[in-house]
Amino acid sequence: MKQESSDNLLLTFAVIAVIVSILGAGVAYNSVSNFRNLITGFVVNTTTATVNVTISSNVLINFTTYNIDFGSGTPAQAETTELISTGDSNSPAGLDFDENSAGFVLENMGNENGSLWLKTDKTAATLLGGTGTFKYNVSEIEPGSCPKQNVTFGLWYDVNTTGDGTLICARFPSGDGMDTLRIDVNLTFPPTTTSGDKGAIFTAKIDDSNEE
Repeated sequence: MKQESSDNLLLTFAVIAVIVSILGAGVAYNSVSNFRNLITGFVVNTTTATVNVTISSNVLINFTTYNIDFGSGTPAQAETTELISTGDSNSPAGLDFDENSAGFVLENMGNENGSLWLKTDKTAATLLGGTGTFKYNVSEIEPGSCPKQNVTFGLWYDVNTTGDGTLICARFPSGDGMDTLRIDVNLTFPPTTTSGDKGAIFTAKIDDSNEE
């Protein structure tokens, strides 16, 4: 009987020891987990990387519509012939000159604003001779394309062959939707204008160093 009681006591101690060991392991695991969460660098590791790109300045304008052609015809005999690229030509019937409703289209295609200049290689005298006139006007195709006008848009001006020509815009911006101008041409000449192929070159220049 005494032996059986002793065995039961030992068994009880063994069970208690197992339970204590299990509880101790649980407490130890929980303590380690909490301690690990307190050490931020132990939980999260970060590293960084970079990407770089250098965008160069691009000063670029382009005549996207670059030809005005009135065709061929005979000057009026009793009045001045007028050819305008806006489609409003006063060319008497039967003279065969072509109506033209498309002016030059000039666009800032770069990524820089700049001052815009316009010149031609010929004056009215060298292009047409006599009392002919050679004029142009400028208008905005996209509003805001010339926020600092140096000429009055819609008015006709004599062409300029000197230096860089005429300052059209103190600021010709590069932003999409606000970077496109139209340039129309007006030619008038009397019946005595000499025959032959006659042409002139318009040159547009943008200068970002003088942009205001």
